[in-house]
Amino acid sequence: MVKFLNDENGDTQWVLVLPPWSENFHWQSEIEQTKIAWSHFFDLESLRRHVPVIELTDWIKFFIGNVCHPNNNTVSTHIASSLCTRM
Repeated sequence: MVKFLNDENGDTQWVLVLPPWSENFHWQSEIEQTKIAWSHFFDLESLRRHVPVIELTDWIKFFIGNVCHPNNNTVSTHIASSLCTRM
């Protein structure tokens, strides 16, 4: 879907944001199964050859650093302020 969107609309660059995996019943393991990164299971560099990909944790770090910076007054949406205050 992201590749299609990027191919069809050259003005906007979409990025696939991958949320962490949570517990899956069929795994039935004693290991911690919350917030497992996609990079634990998949080669993200290989995925990036086809579509822009970023893990949610990296996106949040980028978002906080660039949008929630105290000197940046360009974003004033409820979502941005809510995310910035929770982090």
